[in-house]
Amino acid sequence: MTKRQFNRLSDFAVRMTRVAIGNPRWQAVLRRHVKDILWQMDGGDLNYREIIAWDDNHEASESERRRSLLPYTSELLCDYVSTYCWDHNLTRERETARGDCSPIHSKLDIALHCCLRAACDLAAQPSAGVAGFTVGDLRKMWPGQRIPKWVAAEFEPPIAQAKDTDSIWL
Repeated sequence: MTKRQFNRLSDFAVRMTRVAIGNPRWQAVLRRHVKDILWQMDGGDLNYREIIAWDDNHEASESERRRSLLPYTSELLCDYVSTYCWDHNLTRERETARGDCSPIHSKLDIALHCCLRAACDLAAQPSAGVAGFTVGDLRKMWPGQRIPKWVAAEFEPPIAQAKDTDSIWL
């Protein structure tokens, strides 16, 4: 991912916190988590330059693989966000009747994944991996402004012609 793509990802993800969860108090908490992960991507544990897409990074060389035992030069963004949610108690486990465990994803966990996945997809490698949003949600992210071309270019029919209630995949 280039610096320009990272800046777009950052802008989109922070703006999306306004529409990903309804309660303003929870929006502030979500925004804090999004910014924390963005900080990790820009100088922390996760290097944005190694990220190609939500679930793809640059492959590690043979010597790097022997050293780290990972097929990639850094952790995948999707895995990093899942681990982050677990470490910050946004995801929990529940034992099922059969005795195995299944994850329980909080609304905050789901919203955090949506903000970062949609931002990464639109900024770096479009895959339409996030459902449940509308054109109106995009317009709320840029109040009083046009939706940027780098976002609007991915949609058919054009965003400018769509109704606020039209569903979109981000």
